[in-house]
Amino acid sequence: MIKKIKKPIFPKFAYIPIISVIIINCITYYICPMISEDFKHHDLGTWIDDNLPFCGFFVVFYVLAYLQWVLSYIVHCRTSKENCYQIASSDIIAKLICFTLYIVFPVTITRPQLTSGSFFDSIVSFLYSIDKPVNLFPSIHCLESWICFRGACLTYGKHKSYVTFQFIFSVLVFASTVLIKQHFFADIIAGVLAVEIGWFLTKKFNLGRIFDKIKQGK
Repeated sequence: MIKKIKKPIFPKFAYIPIISVIIINCITYYICPMISEDFKHHDLGTWIDDNLPFCGFFVVFYVLAYLQWVLSYIVHCRTSKENCYQIASSDIIAKLICFTLYIVFPVTITRPQLTSGSFFDSIVSFLYSIDKPVNLFPSIHCLESWICFRGACLTYGKHKSYVTFQFIFSVLVFASTVLIKQHFFADIIAGVLAVEIGWFLTKKFNLGRIFDKIKQGK
């Protein structure tokens, strides 16, 4: 009996880019708070943030965003080496922008006291307990979801329904960050801009070729 050969989740050309993205993400998320712990933290709250209500239900989209990121990376980075390099390089540059801003301009937010005891509020309270109110500007949540949308445009641009889904879901993730009071509105804008800068620089200077050089040991 001939056994079916299962295709790997990621093709070989995606190994270095994906591992690099994960490493840079961990460094940005965990190291920056250690460095900036005693620095002055800023409040970017505006009248927009003050007038947005707290809505615990939106934590659903905040949590589902993690699934969006994983599945999108698997789907998009399998399409071609060029697409994989574009997405991963843009993500890394965006994270380096985050790393810089988290240190030179750290931001914090005052979270509301949740007393309703509802199911969704309980989930938000749990998130509050495991995620300190730092690493806010730009929002990594918004950054990653926008990368998913940009990747959808790049890899499946002809499939308008899929691209539209990625856009709508990303907007819902954006909304979740401010409606559960994890971020300021400015963090959303900064997250999108970080991706767009990374996308532009990668495309203009073909930065994805760095992965080939790493693979070749040059």
